[in-house]
Amino acid sequence: MLHVFRKYQQYIFIVITFVIVISFSFFGTYSSMQSSSYEDPVAFVAIDGTSITRSELEQFVNFIGTDSEEKRNYGGVWGPNFFNDGVIKKDFLENGIASVLVKGFADDINPDLKEKLTKEKLYTLYSHPQAKFISTDSAWKYFVPGMTQSFTTLKNAKDPLDSAAFDARVKLFLGQRRFPPQLLRHMLKMQEKQYNWLQHDQNLDYADLSLFGYHKAEDWFGPRMVRLIAEFIINSSIIAKEHGYVVTKGEALTDLISNASSSFNENQNSPQMNVANVDQYMKEQLRRMGLDQTKAVNIWQKVLLFRRLYQDVGNSVFADPFTFQAYNDYSQEGVTGTLYQLPQELHFGEGSSLQKFETYLDGISNRPALAKDRLNMPKSFKTPAQVAKTTPELVQKRYLVDISEVSKKDLESKVALKEMWNWETEENNWKTLEKQFPELALAKAKNKEERNAALNALDNSTRSRIATFARSEIVDKHPEWIEKALNNSIPKTMTLNIPLSGGEIYIKGVKDRTALFDLLDKPENSRKLNIYSADGSHYYRINVLDRSENPEIVTYAEANSSGVLDTMVEAKMMNHYEKIRSKYPQEYQNADKSWKNFSEVSNNVAGHYYNDLVKAIGDHYIAAFSPDDKSKLSLARASSLRLLKHAVDTRTQFAQNKTSADESQSNESSQNNKLAARQPLEKQWAFNPKPFETKRSSRDGTLDKTEILAMNKDDWTKVYTPGNGDLYFFQVESTENSETQENLANQVETIHHLLAGDAQRTLATKFITMMNKKGAISLEYLNTRFKNLPEEES
Repeated sequence: MLHVFRKYQQYIFIVITFVIVISFSFFGTYSSMQSSSYEDPVAFVAIDGTSITRSELEQFVNFIGTDSEEKRNYGGVWGPNFFNDGVIKKDFLENGIASVLVKGFADDINPDLKEKLTKEKLYTLYSHPQAKFISTDSAWKYFVPGMTQSFTTLKNAKDPLDSAAFDARVKLFLGQRRFPPQLLRHMLKMQEKQYNWLQHDQNLDYADLSLFGYHKAEDWFGPRMVRLIAEFIINSSIIAKEHGYVVTKGEALTDLISNASSSFNENQNSPQMNVANVDQYMKEQLRRMGLDQTKAVNIWQKVLLFRRLYQDVGNSVFADPFTFQAYNDYSQEGVTGTLYQLPQELHFGEGSSLQKFETYLDGISNRPALAKDRLNMPKSFKTPAQVAKTTPELVQKRYLVDISEVSKKDLESKVALKEMWNWETEENNWKTLEKQFPELALAKAKNKEERNAALNALDNSTRSRIATFARSEIVDKHPEWIEKALNNSIPKTMTLNIPLSGGEIYIKGVKDRTALFDLLDKPENSRKLNIYSADGSHYYRINVLDRSENPEIVTYAEANSSGVLDTMVEAKMMNHYEKIRSKYPQEYQNADKSWKNFSEVSNNVAGHYYNDLVKAIGDHYIAAFSPDDKSKLSLARASSLRLLKHAVDTRTQFAQNKTSADESQSNESSQNNKLAARQPLEKQWAFNPKPFETKRSSRDGTLDKTEILAMNKDDWTKVYTPGNGDLYFFQVESTENSETQENLANQVETIHHLLAGDAQRTLATKFITMMNKKGAISLEYLNTRFKNLPEEES
């Protein structure tokens, strides 16, 4: 048999080869015929009748959807298309053409944006869990002002296509480009490190700080919007050609190489880079995008044609600088001088401020009986000892200290869960828990397993209370933890202002201030201050650097911030209510003849109490500023004018003696571990001078520009009396026109930019109308696959 095969093997091989070739030819051809059935459907028909396939459009969308700025902002990662220098951002969002597209294709865009807005309303900005002031919002206010307002506007929007809502979305997109998430993370970490008492938030290391989690344009505006932009560019490039614009393939390639070179130089030090030169850089990006150079050039040709058309329209707008010269000569006329204002704490905008200030003055000074004389600021003051007898809340002792603080709750949170469970099920500790929580005694647990079962059977609320108690007991058993925490805490140097009575003080839980004063006043007590707690929950290490020799009368600002004046005013008004209510039963009685609660009538009581003073303030205001005004001042308005007479007297004094004005400001500050010397009490309502400049075109309403521009050097304005109690006046030092040619050029450039954007939007509106009439923009292809699904699947 083998002999036969050997004899005829050549013929056998020929037959086998023939059969195999014929078989492969048939089945290979059949397979090719089967696979060639794939179709690339038409996405839309352009304005000149050219059919643009889905793959062509998607390649275009992929090309313009990301850009080189995103690549730089995200540390050089692969993905963003560095060939694109920002078409969507520069040519649609910054100049407002995107808003025109939204109006023209609202029905197409609405589904995407409506879905996004629903999610955006639930979004919350990052804030540090232990320090809310370290947050995205606070960083925005410093680095990108206006972002918070845009964020609020978008979240409160009802219609995503509303012009204000869409404008806010655009501003947020552009704002995130200026202040990207990576920079935000860096700034938050830097801010976090400034506070040694603050634990690092580990979420800050990996959390996505991108607003709404959005990164690229499609995330912000939806897939339909990006495809509309792509179709608009393609159609506009066709129109540009019809108008004679030409961009060669060489020009487009050169521009792409330039963009690639710029991006390579920006990102060549990035750890993400794995290429050696620009050529490799370009090839790798094209490979990742599934494009070859020819396709990329074709896409960029269309972009450049679109750009030249719209840039020419924008550049054709002419802004004549001479048009603005006369306006600038008028609007830039300005005045420099000195503005004199009361300290912020003496801006009385509410009726309660008047009550607190009068209560303070009554406590520290000897005052005349007549209301009109009380408008003058006191010159004679009580001694601290005298004030301490009647109103100890207005006398304090000051200490300059280095102070560290540890909260017991912070230590409790560090107790491990296993350690807490072990403590709870120990026999001795269990007896303590049974006394504190009688429901545990009912379980009659005898061993650890039964105790664990009894704990697990409790409701969540009771279990949580037991856990809190256990952690507290564990910390109490480890005083060395508190000492260690204080050792690790970096002390703060600060001034402790401690009133003899009442008010909030920095050291929490203090009930016996006499004992605290004794500790702080005697150097030999320094060891007791090494670990000090007044409530068993807050622990302090206090090193006294300096102390006031004697008790001091507090300033109004100190008394107001400590809260003592609120308590004093309430006590005074309640006492007055008891005295006067029987005289005015119609005001203070209920229908059943019972007396109304003080909280219901507190404003009326204050009105009665300060009636004479309010009238005196009103009489002075009318005499000085408004002789024809016969209306009665409200308590709130009288409060804002309480220091008017003082302001008028001070202005008159300064106008007569400029030296007094120069010496009016005084500051207190601690130096070289010593408390600052106290200024005389009357200094606290001195007017503070500060340099001030304004122009006719300035938007601030601080001064009456018509008045001050008509004044001469060294003239003084009237006293201004806004409703917030910020009384101030101004002295003119010079008038000038500060406009420069550089400022004029900047102004012309700004106007040109605005007019160019307006012209481009007008042209876009015209072209959109034209494209709509010809059906040259369509997103219908996005719904095709859904329409082709069987009925039961769709």
